[in-house]
Amino acid sequence: MKTIQVKELFLEKFYNPTYKDWRVDNVKAAKDIVGENYEDFRKEYWEACGFEVKQQIMLYGIFDVDTLIYKNGELVAIEEDKGHYCDSSMFTRALINMIQIVKHCVENNKPVPHLILSSSTTYNLWKDKRDLLLTIVDEKYIEMVKERFIYLPLCEHSRVSAPKYFQSLDNCFELNDELIDNQNKFVMGILNGV
Repeated sequence: MKTIQVKELFLEKFYNPTYKDWRVDNVKAAKDIVGENYEDFRKEYWEACGFEVKQQIMLYGIFDVDTLIYKNGELVAIEEDKGHYCDSSMFTRALINMIQIVKHCVENNKPVPHLILSSSTTYNLWKDKRDLLLTIVDEKYIEMVKERFIYLPLCEHSRVSAPKYFQSLDNCFELNDELIDNQNKFVMGILNGV
């Protein structure tokens, strides 16, 4: 997918319906609307890139994964989706769940999928938090976690301030071309078996 197509899809599947459902129609709680619409955006993105997608499935009895990505019927990646923002507690929960997936796969001789955390904004301390969490992980899993885990934010900035957050149809997120390009290259790498 081209960068401009990702930006258009972001508006079409995430931003615009979220603004309408939350600020115009007041369908339900903002947290639920943002989460569901961001997951819809991610599903559409992966499918447009040529993958099969399932959502909200309990994987190996460990946790309900937001987005499971398949290539030719084989699980190649799991993704946790954070539409509002990603902070320390969200990052910690996602990474610990993913570490449990690595442990399960290694212990049961299963291929370890790519472990993706997708977020509309950037949690700036993610590398420090990852490294801190890895100090409590059994050494036999650390390299696999480092190899398979990737954080894919779409904006360089952190959380959008309340006075700007979904206040109009003008997108409050400053989508970053370089981050989107990096995401696209990573995804194409999975598609092409790299």
